[in-house]
Order: sequence, then C-alpha cells, then structure tokens
Amino acid sequence: MRARNPAFISLCVSLLAISAACSDTVGPNQDVLQPALPVAVKTVALTPTEATLSTGGHVAITATPLGANGKPVKTTVTWSSSDPKVATVSDSGQVAAVAPGNAKITVVANGVSATAAVTVLAATSATPTDSSTTPSTGSDASGLWTNEPAGFSALTNQSWNGGVSSLGWQEYDMYNHVTVESDASLPTGDGKALQFYYPAGFSGGGYGPGLVYYQMSKGEIYLGFYWKLSPNWQGHPSGVNKLLYVFQRQGQKRQAVFLVAHGSSGGPFHFEISNEASDGGKWWTQNVNNVSLVPGQWYKVELHMKKSSSDAAPNGLVEWWVNGKLAARYTNAKLRASNFSEVHVDPVWGGVDNSVKKSHSDYQRFGSIRISGR
Repeated sequence: MRARNPAFISLCVSLLAISAACSDTVGPNQDVLQPALPVAVKTVALTPTEATLSTGGHVAITATPLGANGKPVKTTVTWSSSDPKVATVSDSGQVAAVAPGNAKITVVANGVSATAAVTVLAATSATPTDSSTTPSTGSDASGLWTNEPAGFSALTNQSWNGGVSSLGWQEYDMYNHVTVESDASLPTGDGKALQFYYPAGFSGGGYGPGLVYYQMSKGEIYLGFYWKLSPNWQGHPSGVNKLLYVFQRQGQKRQAVFLVAHGSSGGPFHFEISNEASDGGKWWTQNVNNVSLVPGQWYKVELHMKKSSSDAAPNGLVEWWVNGKLAARYTNAKLRASNFSEVHVDPVWGGVDNSVKKSHSDYQRFGSIRISGR
C-alpha cells in the first residue's frame, strides 16, 4: 500500500478541526443569539385625556404603557401633535397652547397609540401668568374669602390653632405624619398650619401621610383655604401631587373630584382637577388664567362647585381662583346629582407606583380652611 503524504494528512486534520469548531457554533443543540424582542404593550394610559387651555398655557400629559396584565412596562414613547399651529408637544409630553383651535396629541409605544384632545381658547385680557405671592383679601365677614357666593351659609372656619380634631373636623393618622406646626409666614396671621410630612423613603403609592376630613351635605359648596409646598418639594414623576378630595355620596357609594398640583419635580406647578364621578376620569385644567405655583410660597385657593341636575348631566359647575385670580371655570361639568358629602384633606403623593420614593423629607401645609354652602 502506498504511504500517505504527511502534508495531506495534516490538511485533513485541520479541515476536521475547522468543521468541528463550526459545528460547535451553529449546531442544533447550541444557543444562538437572537435580537431582543420589543416589550409587548397592550394599551397606553394617558393623564389627562382632555385639556382646555388658554393661549400661552401649558399642560403635562403623562403616558403609561401597560402590558396584557394591566401593569406598567418600561419602553420608549414618541409624541406628536395633529396641529402644531394650535398646540405643540415635547418629547416628555409637555403640551404648549399656541393659538385657538383643537389638536390631537398622540403618543405611540411599540406600535400602540393613545390620543388626548386639547382645546385652546383665546387668552383673556388679564395677565396670562401670575405667580403672585400676595393672597388677596375678600368681602365676606372675615375679610379673607374673596369669591364666596352671596347667600352661602358658613359650615366651618378652621384655623388649626385649636388642634386637628376640632370644629367638626376628624383625623386619621396611623403614621403620625400629621401635625400642627408654627408658621409665622401665614398670610392670615393665625400662626399655626396643618402639616402633612413625607419622610425620606416615603412611597408614591396609593396613600398619603394621613387624612383630615369634614362631613356635610350641600348641593353647592364653596371651599377656601391657604396652602403651600415645602421649598424643597419633590414632585411625583407622574406630575400628580394631590391636595384634597371632595366627595359626592350616593348610598354606600361615593365618588370624588380631587385637586392636584400638577408639574414635574421642583416646579413650577399649576392646579388641575380630576373628576372620577361621572365624566370618564376627565381632567379640568386652567382655561381662564394660567397661574403658576412655586414651592415655598403661600397661596389662597378658592373652589366653587355645584352638583348636576341628574347624574352626568352637563350642567354642573366647577371653578377655582388662586390668590383671587380666576384660573378656571367649567359650567358644563358632568358631576353627580348627589349632594357634596365630605371634604378630605388627603395629600396623596402621586397615587401610583410604589417603587417611587421620596429622596428627601418634605411637606405640604394648610392654613385656614372655610367651607360654606347652600
């Protein structure tokens, strides 16, 4: 038998080694790197879904992509406006009112979209933006409450000098975060403020530091109070920093409108009201004057509401003033026909996402509170 060429044997061995190496990388029993699949998004939740602004006004829209299980998923979103000549939107969902008209603000997350309707009204002749630090006085008996409607009967005037549970108010404070603190800067001169304390590490989930509430039964109410955020206030990432709830009770069921200071961390903020009662979670924002809220400053807030003639009838009234300046008026509010039954000073931080925590301690403070009605 003819001897084999050593060079030929070496070549065969090399080819077999290469073949084995290739087999190791693409064999049927081996893992093969695959491109990452996009996160599955079922729906995108928007807050708010409707907004009415004056020219020059702003509103922050929050988008939360949700999976099939209804839980938030982390993914990128893109924003667009159907008419940038009416309203523009930034990459973070900040909407700016440019000119009177209507625009659709659309957000897309992994091919799934959601839309918010924005109506822009002509600005009034009043100053469009006001962050005045001097709350105005009024014409009622106390001289404090400028816009209380004529003919209203006082239900409570609470200054907190006598403590929390007094003059018909009740307290629920399981965390010992609700106190009465001295504050010489109060414009009313009362000297005492109701404080809700948020320690470092406080969760942005569905509860506040505590609850102070008042019960009544009126079809039309006026609520006036003094309020401020601590100078170092950390806004919730959702833009929602709640102050209080006004409930309408029907039997054992109750639903509320709630007032929030809306804005990103550090501010400035502005007031918005969410209606969970009969209008599909509608948000009302400033549509008369744009009033900015700066942490560390006192503001006089006045809220006037009248129930609807029947559930969801568009003839309820919601309007509010900041430091005596009308910020918003809605004469077609879809409220319930039930009387207003409770005011809950319950400043929930965000109300969503337990994973969000306070990075430092801060507070909300409330000065004198007046409730009247008819």
